[in-house]
Amino acid sequence: MRPAPRSRSTIYPYVLGNHARMGRAPLLELGALDVVLVCWREGASTLLWRDDLEALGHDPGRQFLRARDNLMALTDAQLIPHTICAGPRGAPCLAFRHPLAAACALLPQLHDLAERKLRSDRLTMAMPRRDLLLVFASPVAPRLDVEAHDFVSVLATGRSALTDELFLLERSGPSCYFGPNQYPLLADEIEVEVEVDAA
Repeated sequence: MRPAPRSRSTIYPYVLGNHARMGRAPLLELGALDVVLVCWREGASTLLWRDDLEALGHDPGRQFLRARDNLMALTDAQLIPHTICAGPRGAPCLAFRHPLAAACALLPQLHDLAERKLRSDRLTMAMPRRDLLLVFASPVAPRLDVEAHDFVSVLATGRSALTDELFLLERSGPSCYFGPNQYPLLADEIEVEVEVDAA
C-alpha cells in the first residue's frame, strides 16, 4: 500500500482591518490594518496570527519573510496582475487586483516598480479593499490630499473593504500612517527653537 501524498500548503501575507483582531496579535500593524498570514491548502484557507505561529513552534518573523517570498514569486510570475488606470485627479495610478492585492503593499520592490511605472518617487498608497491596492504620485503630502482620500473612500466598500486611509510609500515600504483626523505633523512643518551657547 502506497502512503497518501502529503498535502501541500503555501503561506502568504494577508491584510485585515484591525477590527477583526478580537484579542489576537498580528504579525505587523499598518495603521488601522493588521498583517497576518493565510495558509492555503487544497482549496481551503486558514488565517495564522502571531500566537498561532508561536504555538506551532514557528518564528513569526521568519514565517512572514517566507510568506512574503511566496507573494513575490506570484508577482514575478505575473499571477497578480497590475495595470495603469486613472486615479485621483485623473492622474495615472498603479492598481493591483487580486485576492492578495493589499498584501502587495509589503513587497520590497513595490516602490521601485511604482516609481518606474508612474515616473515619480513621491508615492502615496491605499488599500481600500483586500483585493485592490492603489499607488499614485503624491503632488502634496498625503495628509493634505483631500481628492485622493475622497477617491479612495468611494472604493473602500463591500465585503472585502479595509480602509480609506492613505499611506506614504517609501523605498523601505509603507509608512507614515495618515488617516482622517489622525494627521501627525511632518518633520519639515515642526518649528524647533534652538538655544545657541555664545561662549
